[in-house]
Amino acid sequence: MEVYPRKIHILATSTTSGQVENALPVLDTLAEEDGRRMEITVHETPDRPSEFKAHASELFNEVEGSTIALDITGNPSIYGTLLFQQAVQDDLEADHVYHLDYLVPPDTMDDELYPSIPQTALRLTDILSDFTTEDNDD
Repeated sequence: MEVYPRKIHILATSTTSGQVENALPVLDTLAEEDGRRMEITVHETPDRPSEFKAHASELFNEVEGSTIALDITGNPSIYGTLLFQQAVQDDLEADHVYHLDYLVPPDTMDDELYPSIPQTALRLTDILSDFTTEDNDD
């Protein structure tokens, strides 16, 4: 299932701000080429885990009632873990929880955009689908 966001909220710490800076033009280009409009908001968040989680919780309250896809891919991964932990604590009703795994060393793809990276090099996992079960009439 493809997800086309209308709003993207990015939590940027001092550790991840360089990655966010690199990602913004890519997001703009992808939206423009796809003919879609995306509102991108970058939230400057503290590096301290408890303060980061408090900021995430405020954002979760702000987007409550929306269709939510949470991406917990991160480097450093501590922030993805903290984001997921806060989502669980806040009982966030996310529709998708994504994590991108690199099946080859990530530094070999430094200047590549996602669409040009061979699909055999990446695996995008919707973690929620692993926990969702369907009723069977046996």
